[in-house]
Amino acid sequence: MVSAAKLTIAENAREHAGKALAALVAIAEDGEQPAAARVSAAVHILDRAFGKPVAPVEHDVTDGLTQLLRDVQGTAFPVASQRR
Repeated sequence: MVSAAKLTIAENAREHAGKALAALVAIAEDGEQPAAARVSAAVHILDRAFGKPVAPVEHDVTDGLTQLLRDVQGTAFPVASQRR
């Protein structure tokens, strides 16, 4: 359960969300601001609008599974490539 204090903080933050977004937009659009600040503001705006992008993760478990089978292998678990 969320405490009353945390709810109050969240409510106060939501009251300022419009001003915070306006500040980010002002920074992103201000050509006098450093490029890093403009990009950071733009990224924060996009993250709030669309969510953070999901990084694809590639993982090949085939080799690990083959090794696991070899480790526990007796005569009951022959690896497919080793079957006769």
